[in-house]
Order: sequence, then C-alpha cells, then structure tokens
Amino acid sequence: MGKKPLLVIILALMLSLVAIAPATASDRSNLIVNGEAAGMFDVYGENGISMLPAEAFVRIAGADISWNSDTSLIINENGQTLALVVDQKEAKLNGENVTLPAVPAIVAEQVYVPLRFVAGTFGFDVIWDEQQRQILLNREETRDDLTPLEVVVKSGAVTQEINTYSMDGNINMIMDVQSDGTNATAAPMDMDVQLKGQIQNDPMQVYMRQVITAAAETGMPEMAVETYMTADKMYINVPEQGWIVQDMPFSPELWQQQQDIQSNPIQAAQQMKEMGMFMNFGNDVTVEGQDYYVVNATLDMEKFREGMPQMMQQVLQGISGPGDNPEQVKAMQQMIESMEIEYYYTVLINKETLITDIIKLNARIKMDVEASQTETGAVSGSELQVPKAFKLDMKMSGDIKVTDPGIPFNAPDVSDAMEMTAE
Repeated sequence: MGKKPLLVIILALMLSLVAIAPATASDRSNLIVNGEAAGMFDVYGENGISMLPAEAFVRIAGADISWNSDTSLIINENGQTLALVVDQKEAKLNGENVTLPAVPAIVAEQVYVPLRFVAGTFGFDVIWDEQQRQILLNREETRDDLTPLEVVVKSGAVTQEINTYSMDGNINMIMDVQSDGTNATAAPMDMDVQLKGQIQNDPMQVYMRQVITAAAETGMPEMAVETYMTADKMYINVPEQGWIVQDMPFSPELWQQQQDIQSNPIQAAQQMKEMGMFMNFGNDVTVEGQDYYVVNATLDMEKFREGMPQMMQQVLQGISGPGDNPEQVKAMQQMIESMEIEYYYTVLINKETLITDIIKLNARIKMDVEASQTETGAVSGSELQVPKAFKLDMKMSGDIKVTDPGIPFNAPDVSDAMEMTAE
C-alpha cells in the first residue's frame, strides 16, 4: 500500500483547502449585494428588522472598524463615521445624535447591527424583495472608473507580465489540535511563521522557505521547512530528512490553463465570479509615500467549491496515487468534507504600477474527523500516524509583501532529492 509523508499530505491539502471546503445550508442567507449572492454573511430578523454582524457589514462595504471595548464600536468609510454601543438605540453619526431602529445586540459572540439603517448610512440602496425573500443592497463603487474586480484583474495581468517576484511575510497561527480525544498541547499552539520566497509564472516555479517559531511554553524547537514546486514536481526539505520529491498533485495542463486565464482579463473576471470571490473597495491608503487602492475579498466557500470540481478530483488523485488503499482515499475525503473555512483578505494595489504590493489575510479552519481505522506507514524511515478521531481549530492572520519584480528566479539545488518510497 503506497503512503505519502504527512507533511506532503498537509501541504497538498492546504494548497487546495479553499477550493473544496463545504458550506452548510445554515450558512446561507438571503442577502444579495450588487447583484451577487452574499451567502457567507449571516442575517437574522428581529421584529421585522434585519440584523447583520458589524464585522460582516464592514466586509461588504469595505469600511474600517475600530472597537473601544467589546460593546462599543466605530465604523468609518469615505468620511462617514458611525459610533454604536450594544443595547443602546442612541448612536452618533459624524458626531450628531441619531436613533437606531433596533439596538445593536450580541449573538453568538458577534455584535449585530440593524442592516437597513447602517447600510443606508453608508450609501447603499436597501430593497426588500418580498417575492424572492431577499434583501438587496446596491451601491455603485469605482476608483478611477474601475470596479474592485477590474482593479484586481488589471493587477493580475501586470503581475503576469513581470513574470517573477518575491514574497516576504509573517503569519501568526493559533492551533487547537485534539487527537483521539486528547489535546495535543495543554493550551492552543501559538506559532509565528516567517516566510520568504519567489514565484515565477512562466515556466511555473515556486520556492518558499518557512521558519516556524512556537511560543516558548510549548517546548517546540524552531523549524525551517523549504518547498519548491515546478509544473510537474513538488520538493520538500524538512529537518533531518533533506529534500524529497514527488509528482505534482496538479497536472501541468491545469497550471497552464490557469496561466491562460490570468492573462485574459475577461476570463479572469468570470472565473473570480464563478469561484465566489466577493470584492469591494476599502478606504484608499498611503504607505511610505505611495498611494494604494485597497480591495477586500471574501470567499463564498460554497460557490468556490462548486466552481472547482476538477481541482478537487486532481488533488485527491495526487494525494492518493495509483494503487493506494481505498480506505486511505475515503479517510482523506472525509477529512476534506468535514472542513469549515472562513477566508478573508485585503490587497494593497499600487496606483502607479498596479502591482499588488501588500496582502493582509485572515482565515479560520475547523475540522472534525472520525476515521474508520488507524493507518501507519513509513517514508524514509518516518512513520505516518493517522488517528481515529481528529479535531482542528486553526486561526491564521498576517501580512505578506511582494517585492523585487522582474528579478531572475533563483531555484534551490534539489539534485540530491530522494524519491518517495513506500514500505
């Protein structure tokens, strides 16, 4: 029975997470924003008034939010400022007293605000479609006559033209892991990941070096992991093992198809819509003297998953490989299907070059799996243990800077990489 090392399985899985994570029917709402279903945002009715999480509204509007406390918040966008307090009908709009139709309320650890009032305050037309039972929010939003999607597509096309660029960033990860009913650590693992790497579009090459540092109380040593990918191979360099190589889980044809789409603005925009990419402008910012468009994106995971069946199939094939035990494939499918993912990011796009210089991301991944059996395997003498019951709750946030456009790609030396072997 063929086996893959756990690190490779996790890497391939993380590359494809957002494409295959399920969303349950209860996550769906009847909210339509600028003609696009926004099912990732929860809405509930109270005495005929629709309530929406404040954090959801700022994602819809691209507004900024600040908290004076857990119950006092300020929403700011395009010169408008609205200050709200939980359980109080009185609010302040640009310093003037206003009365809300319903008090902000805490539900399931989120602060909900009256949707029509707040959305209307920030320029949305709010319409209730009785026949379809839908709330319609409409607002024309452009910068320099470009929509958020058009700015992102133009930025992608520019990136394709420069062909190579580097990435440098820091990601904070907080993980709570439970295996067979036992917590992996006494407290959730708090880790910082420093990442440096380079990407080349044509021919496709990706190199990343991640230095993982855990909080001192975990007792975990610092660990460096390198990953190098080409169109047909995936290399990983882990401590005490050196470089190992396997065939890329994704076909070269798929990579080429994606390259072709990114170079075609119309196809790129259509793909983003089909894959559930919900975008809006944030307030423009200036960083170190450079002016930036700010574009926020939230993934509707159900739409995204529906738009990527081909990638899901290829990922599973790449993970399992020919001749693997069907039970192993079944267990991996169960793991994938159990995932719940929230994914939100912001990009700062240079107004002069249209290159995305800064990426800010936030994600939460939850997984609860009960496998049919425990499997063990070995690759290069290292055992892979698959527990019968596994729970994961992971939060990620961080910033990534894009630098060095056009610098020649510097590939690592993988000439001594060992092929994966099965025992």
